[in-house]
Amino acid sequence: ADWQEQADKVARLSGLERATVLSLRTDVGYIVSGHAVFPAIPTPATPPARPSLRLAEDPYRCAGMLGLLTAAFVDLDGPTIHERLAIAGPLFGLHTPPILLGSGEDGLLQPMIAPAPGSVAGLIAELRVRIDDEASSIALSARSEHPTAYFLDEGGPGRSVIDWQVARWLGHAGFHVLPLASGPDAAVALVGASTTQPLDSEVRWRYAALLGAAARALRNYSRQRNEIAAREAVLQQRFREHVRKVVHEASNPLTVLKSRIGMLAQERADDMPLQDEMSLLNAELDRIDNLLRSAADVPTEVAETRHCRVPELLLDMRTLYGEPLFGSRGIQLELRAARDVPPAAIPASALKQVLLNLFRNASEALQPGQRLVVSVLPLVNVDGQNCLEIRFVDNGPGLPPERALHPTAALPSSKGGGHQGLGLSVVREILAQWHATLLCRTQMGTGTSFQIFVPLEQSA
Repeated sequence: ADWQEQADKVARLSGLERATVLSLRTDVGYIVSGHAVFPAIPTPATPPARPSLRLAEDPYRCAGMLGLLTAAFVDLDGPTIHERLAIAGPLFGLHTPPILLGSGEDGLLQPMIAPAPGSVAGLIAELRVRIDDEASSIALSARSEHPTAYFLDEGGPGRSVIDWQVARWLGHAGFHVLPLASGPDAAVALVGASTTQPLDSEVRWRYAALLGAAARALRNYSRQRNEIAAREAVLQQRFREHVRKVVHEASNPLTVLKSRIGMLAQERADDMPLQDEMSLLNAELDRIDNLLRSAADVPTEVAETRHCRVPELLLDMRTLYGEPLFGSRGIQLELRAARDVPPAAIPASALKQVLLNLFRNASEALQPGQRLVVSVLPLVNVDGQNCLEIRFVDNGPGLPPERALHPTAALPSSKGGGHQGLGLSVVREILAQWHATLLCRTQMGTGTSFQIFVPLEQSA
């Protein structure tokens, strides 16, 4: 068809993609064909010829156009507004993207769309144009809400160095400044101009209608972001105050516990095993105190060592948790580790959370007389990667059938009380962060085994 052959020409003239032109042609054809099925309206007697109203002078067409443009940008975020404005610009004759500037509380006219580094908008932002600048035509339009213009002169910058610099960056003979109705704060649009001829009033109205709708949407988007940030700041302040109260209340029992531990250590100064246990308990209480005190702080990068020695960590954990979790319940806990085990590529704090979860699960599942064996194997190759294996094997009842199907899923726990069925799910997530793998084998009445494969520290 002829219109298909002309698609490339129309695309060049309009600045649109060929696919967009074809899509518009299809939509318009559909609308026209829909109206064609209705009977034609009888042609009345030819009225006297009268000139048609320009768009800017027709209140109904003006209202319709403004409504459509407002709807085109409503409830969009900044990047999407920018994209739609880039699409709509060529349809309105704006083949060079205009630059929208808005004033803020600091009295500066800054780009309303975040500029890319090194772009013209970014360079204009560095000029820090003040709305009370007496020489700039940009500031004059923002203050007076009347259109202005600036054009380069062979004689030099003229009255305003700012305007001269902006015109040079835009790459045109000059630019028009259009005031935009965007709310209580001033906003203007800079439109590049190749000639010194003034803008036709009809064209100026169309430009201002399109760019004003985009500016209002950007203002709304910015206001919503500020309101969300303000609400988040209030919530964060309340949270910090709540944490401070909790820390203050928790510090008293922690102090009592540390004092009692110190007294016990003094009473039995010759009991070296007890002294070691008291030191570990003191270290854990200090860790709890530090965690509580840092709960209200903004998270920061902690320079923790990104590797650990697993046998030493397991020995410390057995000293601290062996008796309360296993010994007091008549459950045997046995540790086995090969010699010269290389470091594992996981922080001690992360691995400790994993091991403690598995210790607790075993302690709650096993009965008196049953046993948990934890082994550390130094070198296992998993998918071509050298790993360290930590193996938990018990002779307990095994996992329930519904849990055995999805052992690491966050399912409701059958233990009751405060259990939420999240332990193994948390274990899986922590291990995944450090590229470690967890395998589970279980059989009803026989027992359960977990195998953890952690990559070895490469620098070891």
